[in-house]
Amino acid sequence: MGVLILFVAIFVALVGSSLNVDTETAVPAVYIFGDSIFDVGTNNFLNDSKARADNKPYGIDFPNSKPTGRFSNGYNTADQIVRLLGLNESPPAYLYLVNNDTENFNSSILKGVNFASGGSGIMEETGKQHFVSSPFLLLPPL
Repeated sequence: MGVLILFVAIFVALVGSSLNVDTETAVPAVYIFGDSIFDVGTNNFLNDSKARADNKPYGIDFPNSKPTGRFSNGYNTADQIVRLLGLNESPPAYLYLVNNDTENFNSSILKGVNFASGGSGIMEETGKQHFVSSPFLLLPPL
């Protein structure tokens, strides 16, 4: 299901960018929902989250080589889609606005916001377990 949603989002972005329309009026705001593929730092504000990307090596290819909370070494899927839509940058994480932009929160949220959170899921316990996945775990014993 997630792959289908990603495909539809990319398709819409590609079609929209090829239409030669004024993207400033065509796409006034972007609201993003998802998991680590779209997370731009939401988990930095979740104290009990075990899924974190606010340390190295995350962000090594991001400007200033700074870990931003994206689960990638640079820009993530959300960043690429909003660029295809003609915007300069991804909308900020919702919890960033809640914690750091209280004066302008009402106007800022109307410009777009990112609700994605790495490790998110529909079950209450999703994202609370810390695990390491390794391709070696899938190999049969010798």
